[in-house]
Amino acid sequence: MESSPSEQWASKVGALRKKCQDAASLSPKIRYVGVINEFGRTLTGAMRPGTEPILDKRHTQNEFFIVSSLLNMRRGSVEPLGRLDHMTLQHEKVYVVIIPDGRNVFYVSVDVDVGNISSLILEIEKKISA
Repeated sequence: MESSPSEQWASKVGALRKKCQDAASLSPKIRYVGVINEFGRTLTGAMRPGTEPILDKRHTQNEFFIVSSLLNMRRGSVEPLGRLDHMTLQHEKVYVVIIPDGRNVFYVSVDVDVGNISSLILEIEKKISA
C-alpha cells in the first residue's frame, strides 16, 4: 500500500532529524544542528542537551530568514562560481556553518573554542550527506 503525503513528509523530516542528531553527536562543541527550508522556516533541529540558546525566538526566525534569503539570491551565481559547499560565519561566541542541501539548508552552531573548525565541518558534511 502506498503511503499518504503526510506519512511521506513525516518520513522525510524524520530522516533529516536523524542527520541533525548524528551531526550534533560529532562534538560536544556543536550547540545546534537544524534544517531550514528555502523560506527560512525550521523543518527540524537538535540542540545539545543543557545548551542555553543565544538568540530568542524572534532573532532566530530573523537569522534563518536572512540565511535562506542570502542563499536564494545566490542561486544565479551557481553557474559561474560553482556549487556552494558551505559557508562559515565567525562571531565572538560561535561559528555558524551553513551547508546547502538542495532547497534546504543545514544550519550548525558551534562554540568558538572548538579548535579546528575546518576538520569538524568536513565531518559534519560527511554525516549529513550519508
